[in-house]
Amino acid sequence: MVFLDPGKNITIIALVSIIAILLAIIICIQQYQIISVEQHNFELASAFRANQNNTATKMDFIEVTIDNQKAKIANLESQVDILEYNKIDFYAYGDSITRATGEGLNPDGSDVYILQMTRQYLPGSIALHNSDGGGMDSQWGATNVKYHYGQNMRFFVYMFTNDAAYGLPINKTVENYLTIYNVVKQKGTIPVPCIQILTYRPTSLDYNLENQTTRIHALESAFYNSGIFYVKMYDALDSIPDNGQVDAINTTFMPDGVHPNKTGQQVMAEYLWSEISQRYNISSINQMNTKG
Repeated sequence: MVFLDPGKNITIIALVSIIAILLAIIICIQQYQIISVEQHNFELASAFRANQNNTATKMDFIEVTIDNQKAKIANLESQVDILEYNKIDFYAYGDSITRATGEGLNPDGSDVYILQMTRQYLPGSIALHNSDGGGMDSQWGATNVKYHYGQNMRFFVYMFTNDAAYGLPINKTVENYLTIYNVVKQKGTIPVPCIQILTYRPTSLDYNLENQTTRIHALESAFYNSGIFYVKMYDALDSIPDNGQVDAINTTFMPDGVHPNKTGQQVMAEYLWSEISQRYNISSINQMNTKG
């Protein structure tokens, strides 16, 4: 029989107890971590289940985020383009219509109305347009005009068509148009505000003909009362063109109901030229009369 030293027995028992306590602590920590991970996964799963029917909204958000990043790049490109020239005869500013988004349009934007106009009627002139306004409204236009205006511009043409879709009050549309006008006018360039074209958006209650007509008339009244020359661009593409009135929506030139195709952009180019050439007595690039 072996007899152990009582002192050593106590030491061994103490060590075993300490080890047991440490193991218990480690097990508790591991259990806590497992519970935490499971709780986190549960929360993620719950969030997913709660929002699984909202996939379209999430995709829209992702697409908008991507579009915003593209817009920032396009914004910088627009500024670089402006600085590249000592003189710009025409600059068009607006949303996706001015970016030239539409069925059959060249993705480089060369089919936009302002470029078709200058190629056809003023060969040799310099014309540019912004490409960062897709999906934007006149509030964006008024805020960002400072990034698109250059003192080397003769004419600054602008138009926005998304205000009603975003629920922008009509008085804000008027205010934004006038803000853009005043910024450009004070710098010595001739601003040419264009009244929005008519669009057909069946998912938007704000885009029936009556509401569009009300917004159009509010803009026209503001320009008329301020003695401002403007272009009734809607009259280029509506059902009875060139009669000076708002008529029924015509989607012939807009297969998607919103964006003019190449022919629609060409019709806008011809209408714009007809209006500004008479107003400012322009027959060639060398005979431009910029007196307002």
